[in-house]
Amino acid sequence: MVTFLCTRVHSAIVEDQKKLMRVLGYLKGTVDPTLMLRAMGDECRVVAYIDAAYALYSDSKSHSGVVVYVGNMLVYISSRK
Repeated sequence: MVTFLCTRVHSAIVEDQKKLMRVLGYLKGTVDPTLMLRAMGDECRVVAYIDAAYALYSDSKSHSGVVVYVGNMLVYISSRK
């Protein structure tokens, strides 16, 4: 969601502001949580999913994303234009 909103900075509409307020509300409510990583059973695997789309936008830029899990826990996510 944040990546999408960043692409809308120059031509934002009312719906984009509503989405931004929702993201800011989430961030305000999650200031103190701590990430605890625990192995599930004897096996602790690292799994990553990566995808890319080329020339997706009108300016011929691409978009890529990655998600990384350790065991059953999401530990990293990234999306880039």
